[in-house]
Amino acid sequence: MRIRAGETVPLVPGSKGLRIPGGRRTVRRKRRGGRADDADQRNCRAGYAVTSLLDALFAPRGVAVVGASDEPSRIGGRPIHYMRRAGLAGALYPVNPRRETVQGLPAYPSLDALPGPVDVVVVAVPAALVVETARAAAAIGSRVCLVFSSGFAEAGEEGAARQAA
Repeated sequence: MRIRAGETVPLVPGSKGLRIPGGRRTVRRKRRGGRADDADQRNCRAGYAVTSLLDALFAPRGVAVVGASDEPSRIGGRPIHYMRRAGLAGALYPVNPRRETVQGLPAYPSLDALPGPVDVVVVAVPAALVVETARAAAAIGSRVCLVFSSGFAEAGEEGAARQAA
């Protein structure tokens, strides 16, 4: 069985990890001595496909930028500008509750309001809002969360406590 780059295939539990039905390739897991964990086995039985975090990062179905800015030179505007310029294949969702559009794209008030799947959430908000935003990203099923913020351990004891949370 030949697998092409970017292709998602269903995996089934095997004795040494997850394997492709009809194939010899095994995806080995480091947890529990190389065995697939219970969640992976449940997903395989339910027919879900398993994709890697690298696939989610480098070929995302959707990217949300929380704290999106209309100005490409600001930290909330740079990711949008660069992804549009590079020709991002997935959907791009600016999230800013105070704007209707950001850099010509429709803006959304929150992560819950996004119309499609999001694999990557870029967080460009003040440090006080980062943890709440990361939890919201996990709640919508995002696999990767990139944080562009300051005010953590480099800012002193209060920031270190925020980073530990």
